[in-house]
Amino acid sequence: MTYGFRRNLYGLRWPGLALNALVVAICVYLLSPFGIWISETTRTEIFAVLTIAAIHAVYFLFFVTRRSVATSAGTT
Repeated sequence: MTYGFRRNLYGLRWPGLALNALVVAICVYLLSPFGIWISETTRTEIFAVLTIAAIHAVYFLFFVTRRSVATSAGTT
């Protein structure tokens, strides 16, 4: 079960990173001076989404690897 999960996650690595990049770009735009119409409460929520997307991207970059798939398969 672990092998299948990690293999599928590794297969979705690049689409996941692309979506994270899109979310980060939108959040940065909304937090920039162009997003002046956004309330302060919403800015806090957008900053939370930005932080979570950045952490998720770091996880995909450094922990979702071919090696992690091989480790779960028992073929290190």
